[in-house]
Amino acid sequence: MTKTKHDTIYEILLVLFMFGMLLSVGTLAFVKTLPKVEGSSGVSETNATLTYVMYINGLLAAFALATLLLRYMAPDLGRVFTKALNISLLICFPIGTVLGIYGLLKVDRVPTIPSEASGL
Repeated sequence: MTKTKHDTIYEILLVLFMFGMLLSVGTLAFVKTLPKVEGSSGVSETNATLTYVMYINGLLAAFALATLLLRYMAPDLGRVFTKALNISLLICFPIGTVLGIYGLLKVDRVPTIPSEASGL
């Protein structure tokens, strides 16, 4: 199957999204190390939440990297991973949702060639 313009655009956007996810993991790890304000309640819950979000973002970045590698090394398996990644990206509002919808609607589609009028 040949690559379409949408496949190339999707792969570029996926690299940028993966970079953003990795940046957010680093930022959240830094925020966790900041000194806590005295008298503030819920510090342990905040740390647990930040850790949870860090893991989700890290797993999404790893899933995106695996998908990109499989799209080049094993295209058939890459298409399956692409669809699974797009479905999982739908929960990452707003950027992931847009990327997931774009991937589900436009990526890995066989280009249709308009047929000529038959018999007229």
